[in-house]
Amino acid sequence: MKSKLKDLIVAAGAHRLVKRGYGGLGSILMFHRIQSGCALSPFGASSRGDVTPEAFAAMIDALHEEGIEIVPLDEALARLAAPHGSRPFVSLTFDDGYRDNYDQLWPIVCEREIPVTIYVTPGFIDRTAPMWWYGLDAVIARHDRVALRFGEGERTIPARTLAEKESAFAGLRHALLTASAASRATALASMSERYDIDFPAIAEAAAMTWDMVRELAGSGLVEIGAHTSNHPPLATLSVDDAYAEIRRSKERLEEEIGRPVRHFAFPYGDATTTGVREIELAARAGLVSATTTRQGALFAAHSRTPHALPRFPMGADDSPVSLKIKLSGLPVALRRPLRPMVTEPAR
Repeated sequence: MKSKLKDLIVAAGAHRLVKRGYGGLGSILMFHRIQSGCALSPFGASSRGDVTPEAFAAMIDALHEEGIEIVPLDEALARLAAPHGSRPFVSLTFDDGYRDNYDQLWPIVCEREIPVTIYVTPGFIDRTAPMWWYGLDAVIARHDRVALRFGEGERTIPARTLAEKESAFAGLRHALLTASAASRATALASMSERYDIDFPAIAEAAAMTWDMVRELAGSGLVEIGAHTSNHPPLATLSVDDAYAEIRRSKERLEEEIGRPVRHFAFPYGDATTTGVREIELAARAGLVSATTTRQGALFAAHSRTPHALPRFPMGADDSPVSLKIKLSGLPVALRRPLRPMVTEPAR
C-alpha cells in the first residue's frame, strides 16, 4: 500500500472503521533489530526488518496516541481469556537476540518503562548457529553469480543486476528454508568455504552475549523467550529433532538466566516452516504460548490456540501511519475478506 494512500486512510479515520471487525482485542508486533544501518547487510536484503531507534520511539508515541496499552505476553493472554472491559493492547516482541536489543532498544525500554519480550536463540549467543542470511546477503552484494552446493548438486544463480540480486536472495533463501537439514548444512558449508564467510564472526558482531541476556532478564521489563537452539526451519526436521530444538532452547535459557521461560517464537514462522506438528510440539515442550509470522490481530478465540498466535511484522518501511493501519487489520481484510481471525494452519 502506497505511503500517500496510507496517510489518507489514517487522516480520514477509515482505519478505525475496519478495526471494528478486524482489529481484534489487541495485537503482537514482531521486530528484529533496532539500529541505523547494518554493515553485515551490504546488499540490504537482511536489513529490511530493521527499525531505527527514532522510528521505534515514534511508534511507541503513536500507540499512546491511539490509546493502546503496551502489555507483557502473559497479560495479553489473560485479556484474551477474559476479554470484557479490556483496553486495546499490543505486546512488543523481538526475535533472535541481537546485540542492538541491548545497546539501542534497552535504553528506550528503560526511559519509556515499557515491557518487551526478546526471543533468544542460544546458538547465536554461543556463536555456534549460523546467521546465514547475513552471509548470503554479503555474497550476493559482492558477486555477479552465486553458487551453493546442496545435497542434490550445485545450484548457480546470476546476480549481476539489482533485479537478479533480489531474485537470487529470494530463491536461495527459499532453497535453504526447504532443504533437508543435511542438504542445508552442505550449502552453508559451501558458502563459508567458497566465499570466505565466517559465521561465528557474524554472530559475534550481531548477537548479544550471555551477560547481556542475563542483565535484561533481571530487569523486570524484558522477558526472555525461546526461539529454538539453532534457528532451523522446524518443518525440515524429524519430530524428535524439532522437539529437541524447542525444548533444549527453553532449558538452556532457563539455566543461563535462572528464570522460567514461558514463551516461544517459531523461526521463520510461516506456512512453509510452521504447521500443526510444530505447534503441537511447542505445547508439548511446556511453553505457555508460541508466536508465528502469520499476520493478524488477536481475538478472544486465540485463548484456545495460544501456540499459534499471529503477529504483525515491523520493518524499515514502517511508520506510525503504517502501524495504525496494521493494527486496524486492514491488510488482513484485503487478503482475507470476511475472515478476520488468523489461527493455526488447517490439518
